[in-house]
Amino acid sequence: MIRNMLAAVGAALALAIGGAAAIAQGAPTPPPIEAYGALPALDQVSISPDGSKFAFIGQVGDKRRLGVATIDGKPISNTELGDVKIRGISWLTDNHVLIVRSTTTERLSDFDDKVEAFQGQIYNVEKKTFANVLDDARAVRAAGSRTGDEIIYNLFNGYATRVIDGKRTMLVTAPQSGKTVLLRVDPDTGSGSPFIRDYRGGLLDAAGKVYAEDDADMALGRWRLLAVDGVNRREVYAWNGGRGVVTWPSLLGAGRSPGTVIISEPQGVDKDDILYEISLSDGSKKRLTFEGGGDWSPLYDDLTGRLLGFGAMTEDSFDRIYTDEAAGRAWATVQASFKNGFAFIQDRTDDYSKLIVRTEGNTDSGTFLFVDLKAGKAVKVGSAYPAVTAANVNERRWIKYKAKDGLEIPAYLTLPRGRDPKSLPLIVLPHGGPAARDTPGFDWWSQALASRGYAVLQPQFRGSRGFGEAHMAAGYGRWGREMQTDLSDGVRYLAAQGIVDPKRVCITGWSYGGYATMAGVTLDRGVYRCALAGAGVYDLRAMIFWANGESHSADTWVGRYWKQNMGASKIGDTGLDAVSPAKFASSVDVPVMLMHGPDDTVVPIRQTYIMADAMKRAGKPVEVVELAGEDHWLSRGATRTEMLKRAIAFFEKHNPAYP
Repeated sequence: MIRNMLAAVGAALALAIGGAAAIAQGAPTPPPIEAYGALPALDQVSISPDGSKFAFIGQVGDKRRLGVATIDGKPISNTELGDVKIRGISWLTDNHVLIVRSTTTERLSDFDDKVEAFQGQIYNVEKKTFANVLDDARAVRAAGSRTGDEIIYNLFNGYATRVIDGKRTMLVTAPQSGKTVLLRVDPDTGSGSPFIRDYRGGLLDAAGKVYAEDDADMALGRWRLLAVDGVNRREVYAWNGGRGVVTWPSLLGAGRSPGTVIISEPQGVDKDDILYEISLSDGSKKRLTFEGGGDWSPLYDDLTGRLLGFGAMTEDSFDRIYTDEAAGRAWATVQASFKNGFAFIQDRTDDYSKLIVRTEGNTDSGTFLFVDLKAGKAVKVGSAYPAVTAANVNERRWIKYKAKDGLEIPAYLTLPRGRDPKSLPLIVLPHGGPAARDTPGFDWWSQALASRGYAVLQPQFRGSRGFGEAHMAAGYGRWGREMQTDLSDGVRYLAAQGIVDPKRVCITGWSYGGYATMAGVTLDRGVYRCALAGAGVYDLRAMIFWANGESHSADTWVGRYWKQNMGASKIGDTGLDAVSPAKFASSVDVPVMLMHGPDDTVVPIRQTYIMADAMKRAGKPVEVVELAGEDHWLSRGATRTEMLKRAIAFFEKHNPAYP
């Protein structure tokens, strides 16, 4: 049966992580740290187009495996992929599975920097063989790129397969003579042949022809929507944001009726973007409006680009409005069947008759189910974190509190199981981005901390995405200021409620969360008794120089983004020193640990050493931990586990959960 087809993977994982010991007298016995830090035992489950087979990524020890089985649980293949970073899998045909992996490597044009290079492999299920995507693509090699680096993201939602003339076709881009060629990939060999020789992006129709494009003039701040008919391009809509603009319109996809498309248009830094449906014939537009909060966006069929409906993540759930009947029926069934927690459709057959559903919640660390809508049955495929059982999952609450200026801040609060929620020790865990958000469901990091007796607060501070443009725009230029006090205001709120002890609070985070961690003990002092920061930005001017190609004057997209977010008036703005933790190293008066992976291509590891060196010059103790082979996203189970073990040991030393 399907429910047993991953038993061997689960058993191997259980043997690998071993047993667990209670962390304090009378405290509940949690799973070992490896149960949270290890990569999911089951991940990225995908169903074949005809609904007859599964493909999935499993984890045994430190090795990733590609498994394929029939829909009734009969194994077809189980192939070791090694200690590699798998970014996604999907079916190209009923016999071919695409695997997207990445490797951190030296940038060919600048050996002092690194780049995360993506590569595709196609697994032939019948022959049990692999073919590397574009391994023989002369266009890629001629452009000086590493083989396969230029793929894998295709035209819609990150998938590399489209239905062209009724047939699934893999399309990828590669540079050629200063242009971009769109290649059709042979699934048996991985070789590419030209499909569109001068591809400028845009939307494809059912025959694979481009029918709409967008074009941006960065210098003038002008954006255009173009209707395409063969080689002819006709402007149908224009937007002028002015010189120096950072936020631009986006061509999102097809509209609700033939001959229309949907764009997202910015309205200003303190207003929500607006979705418009625009006619390609005359440029007329209709505003699309939705009830409730959140950032609504169109939902598209990955294979055809057809509009299915609209969705938004609002507070602690997904909201969906479907215009496609089959998709709407499937979603309604999932919502009605899995009410206790957070459920979403991870994959499905083209007609939505068979689904892969993932559920998470306060008693669920991640469960994959096969749902057959015609047969009216749901069968468990396996668990993402099998060692974290229902009895071990800690409660995750959705709360809101007021910042000091009255702005409402939503947050997730995870409470340790088995403890009365009164005067608890607290870990504040701000997310990265900062234009990102935490999501409902099972979060391995906060759950690991809560399993050791800590309450965990994850504020969705101003600058977070997903709560309206005004909430995100309120964070522009407010690094180290209101974005920071939004965190400590949450501490004060929980203390006033009697839930946490304000004298037993530490802070930790990654990326922007790493910045916020060190800003918390330099710019907003007196709140935290220890800080553990990972992959953070600590010298804002140095970060903008690096992100802008270390140019003092060049105007780039990246430079504009960082200037808007950090609040710089120009590259090299010395005003950023006022919110750079490294400039205030002498004010640190609590224990600090800094972590970073040397393979980080988003925030260079030198940012961590800038902070550490500043603290050492100021005579402040600091511990620096390099996570060998790790990138910006904590992609490896071994280093995730190492991070958690060191973090928990650090917190237990400086802020014991059970004094």
